[in-house]
Amino acid sequence: MAIAIMAVALHRQDGTWRTLLVLAGGTVLVLLFLPAIEQVLALLRTLGALSEGNGAIFTILLRVLGISYLVEFAAQACEDAGEKGIGSKIVLGGKLAIVVVIAPTLVGLVEQVMGLMT
Repeated sequence: MAIAIMAVALHRQDGTWRTLLVLAGGTVLVLLFLPAIEQVLALLRTLGALSEGNGAIFTILLRVLGISYLVEFAAQACEDAGEKGIGSKIVLGGKLAIVVVIAPTLVGLVEQVMGLMT
């Protein structure tokens, strides 16, 4: 909340300092969330260990989640900096990266379905 109030105050004086404040504040907030993120990753590792034989699918799920979170953070940082256009391009790139990560699984799934049909 303090970052938002300072950003509003700086916006009237100098937009550059406001942008730097918002980016720095956002980074600090993400760093504060790291312990929670580590707990979630530990839970996901435990679930992955329990999913016997399906480790590849679980790994792909983790990669997709990681890409999603990184893309969201980068896009929001760009939007905070006043570069909404760049943020939307980052989102597009993230979607393409997710398709690349899941493509082998999709091909395998289609092959299995086709094998069942014949």
